[in-house]
Amino acid sequence: MVGTRSLRAVDYLRVSTEEQKKGYGVARQSRKTTRHIALKQWAHVGTYKDEGVSGSLEAADRGDLKRLMDDAQQTPRPFDIVVVPDGRVIGRKGRAFWRWVWALEDIGVYVAVVADDYDYDYDYDYDYDYDYDNTTTEGRKKMRRDADCAETEWETIRDRTRGRLQEKAELTPAAHIGGRPPYGYRIANKGTPGSYLVVDEDEGKVIKRVYDLVVGEGLNLRKATIRLNSEGIKSRTGKSWTPHNLRDRVMSTPVLDAVLVFRGKHAKTDEDGTPLWGDSIRIELPRILTEEQSAELRRKVAETAKHSSGQRSFYPLSGRLVSLCQRTYTGISFASDREYTRFYRCTGGSPKDLSQKSCGCSRIDADALEAHVWTRVTEIASDSENFRRWLPSGSG
Repeated sequence: MVGTRSLRAVDYLRVSTEEQKKGYGVARQSRKTTRHIALKQWAHVGTYKDEGVSGSLEAADRGDLKRLMDDAQQTPRPFDIVVVPDGRVIGRKGRAFWRWVWALEDIGVYVAVVADDYDYDYDYDYDYDYDYDNTTTEGRKKMRRDADCAETEWETIRDRTRGRLQEKAELTPAAHIGGRPPYGYRIANKGTPGSYLVVDEDEGKVIKRVYDLVVGEGLNLRKATIRLNSEGIKSRTGKSWTPHNLRDRVMSTPVLDAVLVFRGKHAKTDEDGTPLWGDSIRIELPRILTEEQSAELRRKVAETAKHSSGQRSFYPLSGRLVSLCQRTYTGISFASDREYTRFYRCTGGSPKDLSQKSCGCSRIDADALEAHVWTRVTEIASDSENFRRWLPSGSG
């Protein structure tokens, strides 16, 4: 138990975003803590407050609470006790509560909880008709009970929220469960319990344009990317497209299959593989492409990728030809209907940074070039005197 000397007190105030929406602010909490400090005849030497911050966060993740902890480490220490208007201000999770309290106790700072005149509009079953602090053994016991109540309440809210999300995913057509919508869709009735996904007309046009470029014109995704950028078509963020970004957006499951999986492969499971918070649910979405168009787009993208990679080993001159821009040539094939054209292109013509300009070096027909080189090689090899001139000095 502490002595009778007057303690230097600071108060810590916090409201979550949800509490702010209900009209609860730190001003109401401040009236409680200020009155309590005055009744205890402590010296009120400062206030710390976090607004719109969840109580499930640790102290290090809250701006002013972190500042409070940093100040408590100073020598000489600027305060002796921290006053809070409710145990839940410290933390919704018991571990957040106790880590904070223990950290302060270790450096000789006490915590006081103001629980009288509990006038918040919450439906709690716990008795808060007394104040307490950890300057006494009895106060520490009461604080421990408050921590248990706070964690129980937090777990109840979490489970109810998860249950509501599960129910919404099961019953609401094209339900929006949370987060950013997949590319090609937007949120209708945003901010309401009945929010759902609909096709975004502008992004839908981009997806259909990619379909025309790949299926209609035979372009691969890289060339389709360049075409989109040249046409001034931007990504959702307003930036130029990249091949990887375009693939991730246009070839996604929501776009091609019109399905969004809630609690899918990344959902937490138990040891048996059973989802912890509910079964996986397939949320059907309105289609942007028809089933036939989606299948054809998949086939074309896979086809161009396969042909591109399958032909790489058949370019013996890749990296051995130097272009006018001092870059090297590499081999590449172009799929057009059922015929494939092989050629060499300058690496300066396809810069990794799409904002850079192409060098403008012409393509070279691979078959013609390789035939010409092979002819010269055989001519040199057949003439022993000529062949020796091409050998490095010192070779036999």
